[in-house]
Amino acid sequence: MEAPASVQVLSHHAAYVCRRSGACCTAGWRIPVEPDRVPAIRTLRHERAVFEDGTTMLRLTPAGACVLYEPGAADRRGGCLAHRTRGHAALPSACRHFPRIYLHDAHATRLTLSHFCPTAASLLFEREPLRIGEAPIALAALGDREGLDARDALPPLLHPGMLMDAASYAAWEAQAVAALAGDGTPEDALRRIAASAERLRSWSPASMSLMEAVRGAGEAGDEDVPVPGVFRGAEGSAWLADAAFASVPSDLTVDRGPLDVNADGRFVVPVWAEFAAPVRRYLAGRLFGSWVAYQGRGLRTVVASVACALAVLRIEAARACAAARRPLDAALLTEAIRQADLLLVHRADRQILAGRLSQVEKR
Repeated sequence: MEAPASVQVLSHHAAYVCRRSGACCTAGWRIPVEPDRVPAIRTLRHERAVFEDGTTMLRLTPAGACVLYEPGAADRRGGCLAHRTRGHAALPSACRHFPRIYLHDAHATRLTLSHFCPTAASLLFEREPLRIGEAPIALAALGDREGLDARDALPPLLHPGMLMDAASYAAWEAQAVAALAGDGTPEDALRRIAASAERLRSWSPASMSLMEAVRGAGEAGDEDVPVPGVFRGAEGSAWLADAAFASVPSDLTVDRGPLDVNADGRFVVPVWAEFAAPVRRYLAGRLFGSWVAYQGRGLRTVVASVACALAVLRIEAARACAAARRPLDAALLTEAIRQADLLLVHRADRQILAGRLSQVEKR
């Protein structure tokens, strides 16, 4: 089945253009080269200097950079030798796609970005109103749309034992993005999203259509809706963050320290409200097009994935501030966001993480 011609994207991501910062080229990732691109890349340098012995994996330098990356290259297109001399089409698929993350389902194709990319992270600080729109073809080229293909899968679960339909899930997702687009703290928005999910969990097909229930859940207030304790307080945040750290394969090393309460209280809490807008946009990027909708066990799990991202971000923000010995600012928040997505998007096993987060369906 072919991917739809149009792709949905969050408004602040639509302006993404690679600025060739080199973050992906120097991250230590092993990059396979597809057979049809091997000949062009092989001619760039001596073959043994480009590929690992007996493979078509690009070599890494001792510092963890791709051997084709040339720091400080004068050409305006940056330091990738393949990109500069052979063009975008010659790049390995992993390089062409980064930082794009696609979800294809029966309703639409959605595109979000990994904010480990410094350019993607910088877009969170733009003043573009947060909404869902159509991605420009330059961002979502027809030949570069690999991702999770759920078009022939069952639709997302409302809760274990009850399916949604793709259109109703998309409507709930749009409401959740709208909640993150509003004013207030990220925590307030998360509570509204959680309350909406809890209302829908009580839906019965005999009462009304699911789409009607979704619309009603979005219009009602959240004051009297109890939400699971895991979405409130330090203990819940610690559990969510631990779920992310525990989902990293054993062959990858991560610093899984808990929240530094002293650094958080001294450097983050006093200024946290000033960064509500970029944090809400970051959470929207982890909610929109989330694979957890298909890998997890219900809407509560999707909410847990957003709460998990917030918990990990808070840990990384406190860690960055403690290292710099200064209050949270845009530069430190950017680095915290990058590190949060390095864990959540690139190091954690997403299926394992979805399984761990699905435990909230029983709470």
